[in-house]
Amino acid sequence: MKSEISDWKYLSPVKIRSNILFKNTCYDISDKCLFASSPYGGPVAVAVPDTSFWSVMIKTSSGKKLSTFKAHNVHSMYWTRCHRLVIVNIRGRVLVYTPLGKLKYQFMIDEEITVTETRIYHGGVGNAGLAVLSENNRIYAVNSVMEAIPWRIPDVAKASHPSAWNVLTSVQVTILFVIGNAFYAGMQGLAPHLLDLSWKFDHGEYINIVPNWDSSRMTLLHSSFVVQIIDSDFSLLSTLSLLTAGDSIVTSSLTWCGSEVLALKRARKSLYLISLCSETHVYDFENYVEIDMELDGIKVFTANEVVLLSQVPDAVGDVLGVASPEPGAILYEASEKLIEGTYGVYEYINMIEDQMEKAVQQCLLAAAHQFDTISQKKMLRAASLGKSLLRRQDASQFVDICRVIRVLNFLRKPYIGMALSFAQSEELKMSAVVDRLTDLGQWPLALTISKYMKVPSKNGIYRVLAHWALKKVEMAKAAKEVGKMPDFKALSETIVSKFTNYPEVSFADVAMKAAGANLNELAELLLDRETCLNRQVEMLMKLNKIDRALAKAAKSQQPDLLHYVLTYLKRTQKKEVIDHLVLKLPQVLCLYQDYLKEEAPRHLLALYMQKDDFARQSLYYLKESESTPWNPFDNKDKVEGLLKAEMSLNKLREHTTAQLAAETAELFSICETLDRKPDFNDVDRTSVRCVYMWAVGHREDNLAELLRKKFKLTEKAWYMWKIESYARNKLWHHLESLFRSKKVLASHMPFIEACATYGNESLCRSFIGKLTNPIDVVESLLLLEKPIEAANYAAEKKLFIVLEKIHARYRGNKEVVPVIAQILDSTRKMMEETSLNMLLKSESTTISRIRERRRKRILRNSDQRIRSILGGLDGAELRNAPALEGGECFRNLVSPSETSIRIGYAIGSFLFDDREYYLALDHSLHLSSVYAAVGYFLHPRLHLGLNLLSYAGAVVQNIWCFIKESLMVALSFILFNALFCAFALIVDKCCLL
Repeated sequence: MKSEISDWKYLSPVKIRSNILFKNTCYDISDKCLFASSPYGGPVAVAVPDTSFWSVMIKTSSGKKLSTFKAHNVHSMYWTRCHRLVIVNIRGRVLVYTPLGKLKYQFMIDEEITVTETRIYHGGVGNAGLAVLSENNRIYAVNSVMEAIPWRIPDVAKASHPSAWNVLTSVQVTILFVIGNAFYAGMQGLAPHLLDLSWKFDHGEYINIVPNWDSSRMTLLHSSFVVQIIDSDFSLLSTLSLLTAGDSIVTSSLTWCGSEVLALKRARKSLYLISLCSETHVYDFENYVEIDMELDGIKVFTANEVVLLSQVPDAVGDVLGVASPEPGAILYEASEKLIEGTYGVYEYINMIEDQMEKAVQQCLLAAAHQFDTISQKKMLRAASLGKSLLRRQDASQFVDICRVIRVLNFLRKPYIGMALSFAQSEELKMSAVVDRLTDLGQWPLALTISKYMKVPSKNGIYRVLAHWALKKVEMAKAAKEVGKMPDFKALSETIVSKFTNYPEVSFADVAMKAAGANLNELAELLLDRETCLNRQVEMLMKLNKIDRALAKAAKSQQPDLLHYVLTYLKRTQKKEVIDHLVLKLPQVLCLYQDYLKEEAPRHLLALYMQKDDFARQSLYYLKESESTPWNPFDNKDKVEGLLKAEMSLNKLREHTTAQLAAETAELFSICETLDRKPDFNDVDRTSVRCVYMWAVGHREDNLAELLRKKFKLTEKAWYMWKIESYARNKLWHHLESLFRSKKVLASHMPFIEACATYGNESLCRSFIGKLTNPIDVVESLLLLEKPIEAANYAAEKKLFIVLEKIHARYRGNKEVVPVIAQILDSTRKMMEETSLNMLLKSESTTISRIRERRRKRILRNSDQRIRSILGGLDGAELRNAPALEGGECFRNLVSPSETSIRIGYAIGSFLFDDREYYLALDHSLHLSSVYAAVGYFLHPRLHLGLNLLSYAGAVVQNIWCFIKESLMVALSFILFNALFCAFALIVDKCCLL
């Protein structure tokens, strides 16, 4: 336990620990060189002056060399938090480099200035800003060194030099500077204002101002070696004295170690720490030291090692602190005893049973904050022990922290040289760690960490692969510049092989960089593999492959993409080139023609003629003729457009439409001679009907006849137009004469409609009087807006359906509809009564007809039956009986002499009709009295017996025929059903196969 906390120093209210990050670093640092280290365990830069330039060397924190380059007139160097090296020139030029020594960006603060002091600051959105104090005491600043827009603080006192100044970024970028004993705060766009501070010293001067990591606190060093700690709102927090440090302290090295301790270099090889409670400690080293601030402490660089002095994290203090009562410490102690095999494990676990989850979390966080792998394993073992004793086990936090620890341990390897603490990695995030590895060219490690830590693909694997491909392009460019022609095909295959498993990575981005590096062949090879058509077309246009870009846009079926390409062509190419390209692609040609309709119609016509597009030529000429205004003095252009359209239509073999265009041109020529005629200005010159009606109405008979012959008007057409023209021009006498003349139309309705439309009711009624069709009369009355009169007429003529239509038509007219409804109701009642009477009459008539037909059938059948019955005993028929003619035999059935015939008829007739049977039975009962009166019974009785026997045989024969036919029908039906079932079964089996 003691060995693990032996390097802790207690500076109330915090504890400081020392961790050696790397050894054998071999830094060449001295008083003459400039030194800067990157935050978050990044590389360091050492600038050594030479006779005419500065030699700048960039190394990892472990001492591995990354790059070397030369710079001129170097004044100062800084590392931004986004992994970029900023070098400030004495003349105000700022250069920004990558860790591999590539110049990314440069700018000038101002022309003709000399830099005396510089400060770097970090904004809230991750931007790194730079402030410069010039020789003439002016302060300049840029809020982002990657997108520099310089601005300046207005002068306060030109001759005064600030004794101390710095930049604060806690809320807004504010430059705090001290002139004499006056504090000023300046912001962009505002004049500096004087701060009224009650705690400032009136004697001496302030010589340094240093903000902490997030600018929430500032330390002010006074010339009397007194340090004042202030908040971001300039309120005093505490005051410290540095008199105990001695006169050898370097005031310019003042920096923050965490948020509660300050650090200064004392002499060349020692470091002086003082807490806000005035407790101090001195670290002595063997070599010259350089220090730089970190998130959780300071890094100390010597010639051979790198040391991190940081505040002991709360989780580590809770677990490893002396006599710590925290559950994490007890769990850790129980785990150690369990390993040693000593007693007391159960007692320790029983003590923290209710706080086991908190104990596990403390051990996990303490392991993550440790740099020593042995300590990490011990604490993770303790956390695993506690986790196994939890009732509800959630292993996600344990797994996540183990993954982070594994990654951090790997990054701390000397050949990687990125000594990140857990607190720094939490703020930096794994995606930024991957970006830093990408900047250092550690492609495999960056990909492995992206997969292992499950970094989102967009910020992880895809980004790494894209930068790797760009690096390959840069290498190919460099090889081409020195005369070595690279194998573009092999290089493209290499890039494609890496991108195959990640289709979301864009080949177009790499192709764009290749095109920018003048490697067009490589760019084309990569573009062939691009899946995003928009990016592919865009890059083809940048490569000046216009024909390929246009062809791909046309095949894409994306109108927006096609519009984009055409707009680019119109902006960059000549019309001849565009015409040549679009003629090959019909889709593009149609869209291009739409452009030209508004912008260059004449050029569009030339395009139609070039392609022999006669249909669009015709439409163009017709539209041009239509849009040309009518000129009463010269209509040559209007007529010529129609004639050209006629020629194009004839070439298109649209002869009917061509003839129509020619006739329209002729009509224009005729109208041109009529412009000065009265009332002709309002006539539609494109309509033969309108011109003809004007001619008829103004008694231009010759013109009307000319139009009839010229345009081959049908007799019905000019007759109808003449009727309308007479009515429109109030020529009622001519209309009556036309009505009495030879009728071209079979109907009088056109005359009635014309009179009704143009307000001549009397003439209209005279025409109505000559109508014979009641429906036409009703329609005519409706044309005169006489609905009640029309309804009465329809009711009189019993036109019930027409009456209903009238009612529906005027349903919205509140004045007329009640009257029409009354007429409709009365007509409906009358129609119902009439229908009922007709139905009764029809029923009686039907019954009479049925009785008549039955009587005739009985007479017809009785004649045939009587002929067969009237045979004698010897079987000879009495064919000479006059009573058989005309059915007279039935009338004589009541005669006493014909008793046998009547009885035979009565008994045999039941075979034909039940009603006849009852009639015959009635006759037989009636005739019994007749037999008794006459006394003639023996012969008819014998005859009756014979007839009964004959008719009984007939009945039996009829019954047998009926049974036989029924059996045949039944057997046929059964056979049909059997065949149908067999066929259905066969079809079902076939379907199953």
